[in-house]
Amino acid sequence: MSQLNTAPASSTFHSMIDCLVIIKTYESYNNYLLKLTQNLPKYLHKKNNTRNVVEEEEEEEERIYLTNRETEFIFNLQMMKLECGISSHVFFSLAAVTGCISIIVNMNSTDRYLKSGDQGSCENMHCDSFLLLRYFSVALLLCNENIDGVSVIGGITASRALEFGPTYVVKPKGKHQATIVWLHGLGDDGSSWAQLLETLPLPNIKWICPTSPVQPLTLYNGLSTTTWFDVIEKSEDASQDVEGMDASAAHVLSFLSNEPLNVKLGVGGFSMGAATAIYSASCFARGKLGNGTSYSAHLDVVVGLSGWLPDLSNKVKGHAASLPILLCHGKGDDVVQFRYGEKSAKKLTSAGFRNLTLKTFPSLGHYIIPEEMDEVSSWLISNLELEGES
Repeated sequence: MSQLNTAPASSTFHSMIDCLVIIKTYESYNNYLLKLTQNLPKYLHKKNNTRNVVEEEEEEEERIYLTNRETEFIFNLQMMKLECGISSHVFFSLAAVTGCISIIVNMNSTDRYLKSGDQGSCENMHCDSFLLLRYFSVALLLCNENIDGVSVIGGITASRALEFGPTYVVKPKGKHQATIVWLHGLGDDGSSWAQLLETLPLPNIKWICPTSPVQPLTLYNGLSTTTWFDVIEKSEDASQDVEGMDASAAHVLSFLSNEPLNVKLGVGGFSMGAATAIYSASCFARGKLGNGTSYSAHLDVVVGLSGWLPDLSNKVKGHAASLPILLCHGKGDDVVQFRYGEKSAKKLTSAGFRNLTLKTFPSLGHYIIPEEMDEVSSWLISNLELEGES
């Protein structure tokens, strides 16, 4: 496996299931802030100095809960920094917010303030300052007017200069018959997939595994991570980031356009990478990107694992009928639910993609298993008509 450019590689995932950690981290953080926001006004507006034992026990339990959530958040935040390649200033901004929350939750002066209700003491003024700082910090983070120099307005990135990460290449061990660009999922990078794909019994395939840009994700309050395009919300009717999808599809096209003419070409991916691969298939069939730019490469195969169809505004013709597509999805997937994969397959078929196979795995979640990769290998050998492999 070789790296195509000299950009420093971020730490890699040891297994695909680790992708879930990133999503759960964002969810954990949102729940953490929600719990604080729900309880803080009660403390701020407490007017009665008399408190019974039950109230004190309840507040102690709440403080323990928040402290545990804080510890969990810091651990996951560190993992995000290492595994996702989150930019340092975003990481330290989040850490600063966490530090402010820590002071509010755990300071002795805060504890005495909550118990005394004395509005005139210096400790109360001290605590109020931290409370104001906490609200300001959280508001700044959640409003997210500017992260990594990218403005976010109404959930849609207004302007951005995307910088793609390092690309990893697995050279064919045998005769070079096919090249496949493989796209990672949310929060991952190209190196982890390059390591996995190198182990497949497909010596005649060259794998190109790029890394997406690090950019804000509206779905998670604008926190930055590696992502092929912006996701506004988990909804079929959500606005589509066509600009981001076009940029990623064009990035894929730039690799395929440089391959030899006698080599068959394909694109595949996992989760968001699968969505980008499927979008590339629709661009190929239409002969152009969403912005009208010509899609010049010829695709021979498309593979999508645990993904979905991000955009298909109208029926496509051209090469759609003859393009082989393999979609694999687990019925136990709680991140990209199986129904999204199933609906995507139906929409693609009705749009003109007749050579489509949907392979389901009853107990599979949002990760990969050897049986699934065996299915992918067999399907590629058959549809690419690779020599010396059966």
